[in-house]
Amino acid sequence: MSYRTLHRPPVTFRLFQKLFDWDLPGAWRLYRIFGEPLLKSIVAPFPLEDGSMIHVPLTWPGMLAGRGLSGYEPDAIAFFAASLRELRSPVTLIDCGADIGVFTRLLLAKGVGISRVIAYEPNPISFQILRMNLSDLRVPTDLRNTAVSSTSGESWLAMSTNEVYDHGAFLGPPSKAGVPVATETIDQLQLDPEMAIALKVDVEGEELHVLQGASMTLRECNAFVVQFEAHPVVAARTGIDPCECLALLRSFGAKHWVAFCERSREMVSDLSPDRPFFEQVRVDDIIYHYDVVAIRTSTGLTIAR
Repeated sequence: MSYRTLHRPPVTFRLFQKLFDWDLPGAWRLYRIFGEPLLKSIVAPFPLEDGSMIHVPLTWPGMLAGRGLSGYEPDAIAFFAASLRELRSPVTLIDCGADIGVFTRLLLAKGVGISRVIAYEPNPISFQILRMNLSDLRVPTDLRNTAVSSTSGESWLAMSTNEVYDHGAFLGPPSKAGVPVATETIDQLQLDPEMAIALKVDVEGEELHVLQGASMTLRECNAFVVQFEAHPVVAARTGIDPCECLALLRSFGAKHWVAFCERSREMVSDLSPDRPFFEQVRVDDIIYHYDVVAIRTSTGLTIAR
């Protein structure tokens, strides 16, 4: 699948936005029949808070009905950015599961000082747009159409045939809908230990493996801020509790961590790496994912919220 790029969202997109805003009965059925076939292969620019533009597929989650880019992990990204501002070393941003580059662009739009960007995205369709959104940054940028895990080699990216825009593809067994992909580790980068690391990990179940493959980097770097996703459906599929990621980061020197729920805007700051993650968050929010941010500063002190 390839995308057609427009200079602005078309009238069809803006019309369905209005219908959804008005909560018009039958709007979704109308969209599935008429709107989706017209919009599913279109990319258009949308503004960020610093006035720059980012290209987004019109069927990207939340763009038609929801808060759009402003609702994408707002509290976690704000905390991530604030934590980076407290670090005293040059920062390398590593975006694992970069998708179309939204996290990186939202972070940069906050004026955070980043000296280098490395972005991994194995989905070849997403990578087309990622390259469009990150290829002209003002800092050195390394874009890699690969997956990240605990070892390097070859794997298989399982993709859904039911999704117009499959932002939830994950590493799994070979399937008719999937594609073969190369896997790399962050430790392969052999980064300068004097750098601080800003690591975002949203890889649909490979989070623990990514951190294991970054063990040398995170142990030796000057400081780090790591954000990873904790999703109950993904945890059930993989059998890996998100607190295993927290426990590993604690072993790397992290002393402070906070979890944010995108949907409810809940913040949980008293998580224990020694207890099951989803026993420590509100049951009402169990169907929603959390973004967990863990910090280790160069002085060994923690950053207050």
